Amino acid sequence: MTCPVSAPSSMGYGGLRISRPGLQPHVKTKANGACILSLLTKEGWFAPLTLCRKQPKLVRSFAVNKTVIEREYHPIVGEAAPLIDVRCAEDGSAYALADLWQKGPAVVVFLRHFGCAFCQEHIAQLRRDLDRFQQYGANIGLLTVTPPANAKQFCEDRDLTTSFTCLCDPAKNAYHAYDLSRGTSYELLSPHVIARGLQATLHGHFNGRPKGDPFQMPGVFIVDQGGIVRYVHRHKDAADNPPNAELLAVLKELQ
Repeated sequence: MTCPVSAPSSMGYGGLRISRPGLQPHVKTKANGACILSLLTKEGWFAPLTLCRKQPKLVRSFAVNKTVIEREYHPIVGEAAPLIDVRCAEDGSAYALADLWQKGPAVVVFLRHFGCAFCQEHIAQLRRDLDRFQQYGANIGLLTVTPPANAKQFCEDRDLTTSFTCLCDPAKNAYHAYDLSRGTSYELLSPHVIARGLQATLHGHFNGRPKGDPFQMPGVFIVDQGGIVRYVHRHKDAADNPPNAELLAVLKELQ
């Protein structure tokens, strides 16, 4: 993994918007491979930090009286997956998220809302390689912030119930447990996101009326049968869906 060695003076990272002149980038790589990008101002204090994209955790830090305080995002690869109860889209009953990986590895897909074109695009992408996911014994769980009735309708209208486990978390307890934050306007409406939105539209994935929190950021986690996180992807923006090849490579290693 190569970390950046320079950065612009105006950036949005992991739910934070940093816009200040005279920022100097500094990169440090931790022993576990996490790349931390810090921004040093002319006044000598550190602006909030983040690490490189594709890293298994996110770190922000700032200084108070020259003491750097770091805020780490968990879980990371190698940690136990949080055990949270969500709700089944079928009937709204309680569902233990750990049931997803009870019989094999699970791909836990945290979606934004069902009106999101990128969420629809991601589901279609996963569906294209469904046979390969099943080959590795993976159970794919789709989690959204919408109420059960909306989640059920979405899954039934698209015939997802036989291929995926449709779940919902309107209270966002699981989203909080897996440290998935709300996005900034840049993460949701940057020129890149808008361009990707047009691309998704050309492939038949349209933005609809948001049902749930439209600012919620998505993420994908792979958890092995022992309940240990083996892959983490926290989206850098709304369009940042991980490729199937990346997920399948992790599942192959778990065989």
